[in-house]
Amino acid sequence: MTVRRPLVRVGGRIRQLPVGDTLPGVREQLTAARTYYVRTDGSDSNTGFADTSGGAFLTLQRAMDVVGALDTGIYGVTVQVRAGNYTGPVLIPLMSGSGLLDIVGDVSTPANCSVSSSGVCFQAADNARCILRGFKVSGAGGIRGIRGGGIFFSFMDFSACSSYHIEATNGGGLQSQGSYAISGSAPRHITCTVLSRVVLPGGTITISGMPAFSDAFARSASASVIQVQVSTFSGSATGSRYRV
Repeated sequence: MTVRRPLVRVGGRIRQLPVGDTLPGVREQLTAARTYYVRTDGSDSNTGFADTSGGAFLTLQRAMDVVGALDTGIYGVTVQVRAGNYTGPVLIPLMSGSGLLDIVGDVSTPANCSVSSSGVCFQAADNARCILRGFKVSGAGGIRGIRGGGIFFSFMDFSACSSYHIEATNGGGLQSQGSYAISGSAPRHITCTVLSRVVLPGGTITISGMPAFSDAFARSASASVIQVQVSTFSGSATGSRYRV
């Protein structure tokens, strides 16, 4: 069945709202997969459709806000982030529709695409979900899933954080989908509390620079689970391995 766009009155005639136009309070419904671009020379007044300074967004949060206003239907949305230094926090939106959000930095060299924040760099809350790939994160917290929010991550570089690299809490969930790196210290690499789950089902976790974990590499509490299956750890760190 063909999806009809909202009807509007123009010049005394009733017609469908043209593709690309929006109405306040009316979500644009996707009819195909879509890609938005973010660049350090972009502008948040751009459409985000083109990988140019005149087309791309300037901030990741602007891209999240635009994606969160869509009705994705069955189609996925990719946010392609080009090399540069960005600031957070980045709040993952709850998608309308079954399409999945894929946020992609530099999967070959995550340090080329860094995000720092005085709070959490990337947070998925209240059932929001995304795939996150190719970023170096630093600040207070790296990535977080809370209140049903979830992040599938890979090719990340977790640098120095003052609280944790990875946290799932209050029913949140985080799962790696491949290899990633740890290049900085934190009180905890993984924190998992209050009916939450963190899963590392495979891949290589490369640890460099002898990071220190003052509390523990992994902490689980309050009916939560950290599940590490066939992951390979390369490198060394200091501190307790885990606290339960």
